[in-house]
Amino acid sequence: MNIIFTKHFLSRARERNINSNLVSRCILKPDLLISTPPNRYRSVNYFKKDNRQYLLVVIFDRVDNNIVVVTAFITSKIDKYLK
Repeated sequence: MNIIFTKHFLSRARERNINSNLVSRCILKPDLLISTPPNRYRSVNYFKKDNRQYLLVVIFDRVDNNIVVVTAFITSKIDKYLK
């Protein structure tokens, strides 16, 4: 399975200082994976920084045998993104 990064993701990742290797790891080894029909997924990894808990949230689609990363962001609003 190939991971494809969209132009939108690459632009947002630069703005948000998110490394594509972290995004790939979040997709392949998520702490939580939430499916939303038809083929969209939200992959989440927890991490700590400066004694605060954060989430890396990655939104992606499965298309044929590929994973297409739509966007990713880091948030401290953990409960909001675990639903």
